[in-house]
Amino acid sequence: MHDVFEDTDFTRWHIGSELALDRWLARGSFEPRFGRGLLEENPVNEAFYERLCDLRNRAGGWWYWKDEVGAIVWISRAEWDRLVEQ
Repeated sequence: MHDVFEDTDFTRWHIGSELALDRWLARGSFEPRFGRGLLEENPVNEAFYERLCDLRNRAGGWWYWKDEVGAIVWISRAEWDRLVEQ
């Protein structure tokens, strides 16, 4: 994670945008850029985007806000895919 975020103040995201961020990375195309606010405040260039895509592919899971526990949690890629299909 440090290698991806070392040059960017990218330490937060908007709760609820996890699915849109995941889909943006899964698409494999930098344009159109993801979301409002977060990435406008923290510009992401194409090289950074490619690093995020690589991390997404290698991580084997995803972070998301889970209302039931009031926290950001990690789940496997398979669990994430099932969750977003609902």
